[in-house]
Parts: sequence; structure tokens; C-alpha cells
Amino acid sequence: MVVKDRGPKYFGRKPLEVGINWKFSWTAQPFGSKRRQDILDYLRSIKNEDRNYILINRRYCLNLQRDPDLRRLLKQGKVKMIKVPTGGKASYSALVINEGQ
Repeated sequence: MVVKDRGPKYFGRKPLEVGINWKFSWTAQPFGSKRRQDILDYLRSIKNEDRNYILINRRYCLNLQRDPDLRRLLKQGKVKMIKVPTGGKASYSALVINEGQ
């Protein structure tokens, strides 16, 4: 079952489905403080793992240009952007939790 009328806030985003896991589907959550808090909670929970970042600005990933929540977290200094090497000349952009937070 798909929610039909989502309004302009959801324009161009994936449809909401019943039974969706809200904690890890930031693309489906509406922009706002709850979504920002979920992103920070996830980054804190994976802080001590090998892959302790969220990839951004890639296909099927969060896009910094169209995401006001990520821009706000960066501006407030709660997360920082790093470059993850791929082994070749290229690298990925990623967000990690700021150590001071």
C-alpha cells in the first residue's frame, strides 16, 4: 500500500510504503529535526566500526545539494565531510560524526 497524496515537501522522493523501517530510510522521512536526530543517532551507533560514515553525493545515496538536513548538520558542526579513498584516483564523499559532539 502506497500513500498517494504526499504534498510538495515530498516531490521527487520515493513513495512511502507501509511497514517501512523509518530508522534507516532517511530518503523516505520528511525533512526536519526527527530526521536529523535519526541520522546523528545512526552515526553515533557506528562510531567505532570500520565503515563509520554515510556516503553522500553518489547515485542512490543522500545528496548534499538537495538535502537541507545534511547542510544544517554540517553548518552546525555536528558532522564533518571526509573523502574516502577508493584505491584508485577517485574518492567518495562521506559524512562522519564530529568528535567534539
